[in-house]
Amino acid sequence: MNILNEPKTFRWKGFLSDNTKVEGQIDAFSKNLAKNLLIKRGIQVNCIRIQLWKKSISSQDKILFFRQISILISAGIVINDAMNILTKYNFSPQFRNILHEMSGIIQTGHSLSDSMRQIKNGFENIVIQLIKAGEHTGTLELILKKIVSHEEKKIEIKQKLFSAMLYPAVIFCVASILFLLMILFIIPKFAEIFSTFNRPLPLFTRCVINLSQQIKNYLGYFLILIPLLFYLLKSTKFKINFTLLLPSFLKNIWHTYFLAQFTRHLHIMYTSGIVITEALRVIENTLTSIYYRQCIPKLIEEINKGQQLHFAMHQIRLFPTPMVQMISIGEETGTLDQILLKLAYQFDVEVENYLVYLSKLLEPLIIVILGVLIGVLIIAMYLPIFDLGTIS
Repeated sequence: MNILNEPKTFRWKGFLSDNTKVEGQIDAFSKNLAKNLLIKRGIQVNCIRIQLWKKSISSQDKILFFRQISILISAGIVINDAMNILTKYNFSPQFRNILHEMSGIIQTGHSLSDSMRQIKNGFENIVIQLIKAGEHTGTLELILKKIVSHEEKKIEIKQKLFSAMLYPAVIFCVASILFLLMILFIIPKFAEIFSTFNRPLPLFTRCVINLSQQIKNYLGYFLILIPLLFYLLKSTKFKINFTLLLPSFLKNIWHTYFLAQFTRHLHIMYTSGIVITEALRVIENTLTSIYYRQCIPKLIEEINKGQQLHFAMHQIRLFPTPMVQMISIGEETGTLDQILLKLAYQFDVEVENYLVYLSKLLEPLIIVILGVLIGVLIIAMYLPIFDLGTIS
């Protein structure tokens, strides 16, 4: 598709009919079309411009929104009035603008799920599909409560991941900066002093000084390569190759995390009345693992042939045998929803245990490695001084 024919994102500011200031973002093929769409929603546009950078909605805002709208719906308030109430709630300014935009879309006759779908960089497809299922089955209040629980669990896991890796990461960054400062600034100063000596330097010292000079000479090239590195990190081929190069222990953490993600997403969609094949299509776009995303179409193909989920998973051989056996039991006994929930909990616990062990392993390992490196630099710089002391 030609990029010129793709819609652009515009940032706008304006007023509602009651003179309330609002702002937000909208996708359209041109500035005039964007203005017309906003006018149809009852918004008087003051200024509008192309939005180059898109900000995502915070998880806290989303959880609060789903919880509050669930309470309002359970109190018998229709969705239009509920959205109007929430636009005045204590959300972040960015999210209040999104609510105003959603409210305008709903007032034109669209559903809540439709309004969420039109918010770019906003709500995950899995959440939109769950809302849509709740609207069609009349179980929107129940679905919203499930979404709140699902989002809270995601935040809890992310916080545990962050907590487990924070201390080793801080130690590594501080020690690396210290090492780099020594290489770039302290060692050259010693080299200037050593140049006044009328005797050859030890080989070890000469090697370290030469390394310092090389790093200093090529540092600019390294900084230029950083954007390229970020680009490579996003490429599918790099992700696959990087995963293959990981040690087996890290591979176990990686795969267990995605198994937890897969079973958790499948559980919430299955218990919301969404058929397995449709649930898998939605899950395919939410998984961040290339391997698991690539296996989803194969799962759907096998199920469409009339096979059960556990048989399709067994054919792919990416899923562990105990997991496949438990899903088989769940399908045979009609307790698949409970089995998926237990599997998600089991995988979450395994990931937490892995991370605790990894954190305890990395802390002393990073300190020892970087301590040795810095110690090597110090010894290399003091060897010539020690040699001077041996001159009779």
